[in-house]
Amino acid sequence: MRSIFSRGAGICLVAGILLGSCRKTIIDTPKTEPDNSRKVQFRLYTDKNFSTNNTLITFTLAIEDASGRKLWDSSFAPVPLPQIPDASHKWLVEKKVPGNNPGTLRVIVSYYLENIGYSGTVEAFAAGETLKVFDYNFQ
Repeated sequence: MRSIFSRGAGICLVAGILLGSCRKTIIDTPKTEPDNSRKVQFRLYTDKNFSTNNTLITFTLAIEDASGRKLWDSSFAPVPLPQIPDASHKWLVEKKVPGNNPGTLRVIVSYYLENIGYSGTVEAFAAGETLKVFDYNFQ
């Protein structure tokens, strides 16, 4: 019984030495360069009380180049008006400009109100700027 215990302890000791002496490869993490990407930050909220109006609203966000070519767009799922957050709980969507397009861009927030219609707002994102904040207060 004692020899089985001694052999087991010996095997564990040898395994520990071998595992501890294995070569370890250290990979240097690449140096990160500053992020010079152009970004759009959409902030959606309301300061109105829609608690009694359950009309559904669907927001769509978009970025277009100066010629009107759509570079990116995305739509939210429809929500009842009371679910639009207030100013201290804004919905925030940050998007890098596809291809880091350096020209003047159009930044768009549009919406569809169920059984009412479409509307929206367009703002310019000037050439040379790296961040556009589109603060949209739904009225």
